[in-house]
This record gives sequence, C-alpha cells and structure tokens, in this order.
Amino acid sequence: MHILWANRRRDDCLGGVSDSSSRRPTTGSSSWWNWVFRTRNGPPEKGQVQRNDIEKSLTVRYLEELKAQYPGMLTVDYFVDEEGTLIGKDVILGSTEPERATRSPGGGTKLILISGPDGFISYLAGPKMWSGGKEIQGPLQGLIRQLDLKDWSVRKL
Repeated sequence: MHILWANRRRDDCLGGVSDSSSRRPTTGSSSWWNWVFRTRNGPPEKGQVQRNDIEKSLTVRYLEELKAQYPGMLTVDYFVDEEGTLIGKDVILGSTEPERATRSPGGGTKLILISGPDGFISYLAGPKMWSGGKEIQGPLQGLIRQLDLKDWSVRKL
C-alpha cells in the first residue's frame, strides 16, 4: 500500500518524512499559495535532523507503527503546499507503475482511495454527486481520468 498524503502546512503532518527519495518540489505548476508560503529548505529528506525528528503528529506516529508492524508493505509520501510539493500526474503514475506492470489474474484489487476537501477530490477524480438525497461517486474525471489507469478502481471518500 502506498499513501500519498497531501497537506496545506507542514504542521498537519509534523515529523513525517517521505519514503520516496526521488520526490522533489514541483516547479512551474504551483499555485500562488505555494509560491508565497514556500519554505527555503523544501521538504525534509531521510536522515535530516530537524524539529520534525523529535515532534511527530499522532497520525504520523500511527503510520510509522504500521510500517514497523508490516515491513515493506506500506510506504508514505508527504506533499505539503507551503513547501511546493504537489500530487501530480508523475507522482500518481510513479506510485501505480509497479502494480500496472504486473497484471496477474486474481492478484487483488488495484484501488485508489481519495479523501479530502471537495476541491481536492474534484481535482484528482471529479466531484461526488447527489442523487435521491444520497451522495454518490459520480463519474471519474479530473487528473486520474487523464492518466487512463487500466485495471484500477477509484473511490471518492
């Protein structure tokens, strides 16, 4: 399982260090919010000593416990608006590539779960909709539809 966790501020994922060392700040497609509030140092790298190594949010600690309990089965990458890191096409393709390469029948469901504010969900997978007084998935749109990920199911939470 690979978690791509998007946050507006570093404090939202305090102490979180991405498992993918190749992740770098996105350039050219940042919003004005990202440009104004970007830190000089960028995202913390593995082994870098800073305040985040001491203080960790409850969710970050929980994810680290899960990674320790299930070695090699869970990775987490943190994306922080104020640091200029964004979830884009390249990140999603890179996260789905190993699973896309192996199309073994009966190998389990390839599932993308998207949770967050309505605008974030709409950007990645299109808006949820209302029908008969109930919220439903709505058609797949947004960034993920553009990628045409075969054999992947997408659920908007």
